Amino acid sequence: MTAKPKLHLHIGRHKCGTSSLQRFLTHNSDALAALGYHYPETLRAPYAHHPVAHFYMAQDATSAEPPTHIAEFWKVLADKACSVVSSEAFQNIDPETLVPALAAFDLSVIIYVREPLDYLFSAYAQRVKAGNTDARLEQYAASFYVPYNDFVMAWQQAFPAARLCVRVFERAKLVRSDVRYDFLNLIGLPEESWHRLDIAREDGNPSIGGDLLEFVRTLVPHKDTLGEAWWQLYAAVQTLALRHEAFRAKPAMPLEAQQLVRRRHHDQLVDFERNFLREGITLAVRDFPDESYRESITLADFDMILDQIIEIDGQLRPWLAPVAETIRNGLR
Repeated sequence: MTAKPKLHLHIGRHKCGTSSLQRFLTHNSDALAALGYHYPETLRAPYAHHPVAHFYMAQDATSAEPPTHIAEFWKVLADKACSVVSSEAFQNIDPETLVPALAAFDLSVIIYVREPLDYLFSAYAQRVKAGNTDARLEQYAASFYVPYNDFVMAWQQAFPAARLCVRVFERAKLVRSDVRYDFLNLIGLPEESWHRLDIAREDGNPSIGGDLLEFVRTLVPHKDTLGEAWWQLYAAVQTLALRHEAFRAKPAMPLEAQQLVRRRHHDQLVDFERNFLREGITLAVRDFPDESYRESITLADFDMILDQIIEIDGQLRPWLAPVAETIRNGLR
């Protein structure tokens, strides 16, 4: 009997090193191919296979015959001995919709998770940075709930024969304290081959905080006005966040609200750690400052950050100038 081709499916979760990992896989795709690991360029946009996951999130994903481009994607992988597919958007699908497509593979499903409160802070910052919410943290936290046990159980039930790899996204628990090395270990690439890959130090998608988070939040209602310039702004914001540690600080949250988030997740975490983590491994609980929710940003701080953003990317000036004037009028 011919062995099934191997497929390592990385499904997130987001804000667990996904961007750094996907950039690494893309930049090293040729070297990985030479080592027997195919990271397909097809339907990679630009570093991850989001278009594939987005199809399975859509209504027509339940149809008997997927469209040609999706069917061809899996067909190409079926002709490779070993492939890697990555998109955190897979975390948002019903895994049952993937069962027909993945029946031909010897499947590994790879999932990284982080402690819920820590995850909340990063997920909130990402949604603001992407322009998907202008809600205050207090509003976002009120409904934040990630049922880890149910989430992973759904994948296990859909693919009972798959190798389920669940890892805690904490530096101390990762191989060489790096998600990229940890991932190479999970997919079985021998350590003696790692030197053939370029593992430059980078943070592909830093979480934003402090005044920078509030600055972006004031711009979110104007995202449609900015159009494609929003993604230039996104890049400039990332650059600024990497320059200043204060712009990566966790947002303020009262202790009572922190405890409420953790109580909301308690039962799911107990089951999750028992069912899917190795004995003795738990999600570390960090202490975050007990501070009142932040209300807004001052006009002076807004202008200071605006100047730095335009210094990074001068092409943003004509786009941001009229929007900034509207915001200034509200801050005065």
